[in-house]
Amino acid sequence: MKDGKIVAAFTKNYFRYEEFIKDNIDFSGNKIPGVPNNTFTLMNDIYFRNGFYCSASYFGNAEIFLNDANTASAKPYHLLGARLGYNLFFKKMRLNFYVGAENLLNERYSLGNDINALGGRYYNAAPARNFFTGAAFSLFK
Repeated sequence: MKDGKIVAAFTKNYFRYEEFIKDNIDFSGNKIPGVPNNTFTLMNDIYFRNGFYCSASYFGNAEIFLNDANTASAKPYHLLGARLGYNLFFKKMRLNFYVGAENLLNERYSLGNDINALGGRYYNAAPARNFFTGAAFSLFK
């Protein structure tokens, strides 16, 4: 192994309406919609001396309330992704070839919720398990 890094982040949120009355309905004390109680992210990158590399990421999200009344919510979800690649270096250029996958756990989740949506249409479908491949080049001075 040539180089690598691991990054982790945990976020704990405590956002509530202190005082909020709308159309004679009191939402005071309710959780603010669109904000999960907590999230956790873990990322790992490993670079090998022979030019190969591997990257993996995990993201976990707690339940998210979707309206001011806290009566509709999106379930927690867990996303896992990975990429394998190979870098070729020349004098002033790098070629990068890679393959990868997203949503390896094939979670059903909303990619951006519409908060307080009319008729309960809160969800925007996110892609199921999916795969990609690509190539990129970089020029150096």
